[in-house]
Amino acid sequence: YDDLLVKCKEFETHLSTIDNSDTELRELQARIAEAEAACSKVAEELRASRKGVCAEFEERIVTMLRQLGMDDAQFMVDITALDNFTPSGCDSVVYLFTANRTTRPGAIERIASGGELSRVMLALKALLVEKIKLPTVVFDEIDTGVSGSVADKMGSVICAMGEYMQVFAITHLPQVAAKGNAHYVVTKTIDGEASTAVSSISRLNEQERIMEVARMLSGSVLSDAAIANAKELLKHQEQIRVATKYPQIAKAIAELEEKFASVNMRKNQLDEAVKITQTDFSEGLNEDNVSTLVESLTKME
Repeated sequence: YDDLLVKCKEFETHLSTIDNSDTELRELQARIAEAEAACSKVAEELRASRKGVCAEFEERIVTMLRQLGMDDAQFMVDITALDNFTPSGCDSVVYLFTANRTTRPGAIERIASGGELSRVMLALKALLVEKIKLPTVVFDEIDTGVSGSVADKMGSVICAMGEYMQVFAITHLPQVAAKGNAHYVVTKTIDGEASTAVSSISRLNEQERIMEVARMLSGSVLSDAAIANAKELLKHQEQIRVATKYPQIAKAIAELEEKFASVNMRKNQLDEAVKITQTDFSEGLNEDNVSTLVESLTKME
């Protein structure tokens, strides 16, 4: 008897649902329409926001691409309205690109070479991290496909980002590696007993860094020329770093070099004068002793 009562109650509930199905359907349709209207409003605001910053965004990217050696690069954002909703709105956003003045821009994934794509990615990420103020960013071989002066320029962009955030750059290029404030080497060995790969990381001291950059320049066989080039590369970067932090020193050195050149001073004498400033750099500079150093440089005869 009790089971029959339970079954009867179930049938009554089911019949009630059938009787009220039209009402419930209308309520659900109304809720769907309300949600679609809200989504459409947000999607339109997002589209307007995107179009509002496109011109500045395109200009910033092109400016950085030119800094990276792509003087004729064109970069545009194509925004097309969609008929359906997506997690990122109702727009199809495509980056159009060309590295040549005479070539019409096309979808970047189809037209850009490996080296060009690396530079565009760096420009995009540099702009992105500037806007969202990330505390740390990791670049995993973002310089793939480039070399020479382009690699040096990419390294400069990465280095500049390190002024306001922590940057880790995984690279095989000496031009990029030499620009870091610190240099780490990752090595992988095989554990003979367990037959497993073991990775380790270590920070290099000054001499180890010279040898590592030399290896990156010349390969497994180190030459005296590669070591000399590595020393020069690291020394040049240190001068840039100090000049960026203390522009008054850079100005004093430039005036000093001009003074020496005007009296036809021999190159070894000029090198000795610059060496004096490098000694002071290695001892560490601060706002208190910078003015003293600049004054001593300007008085050199």
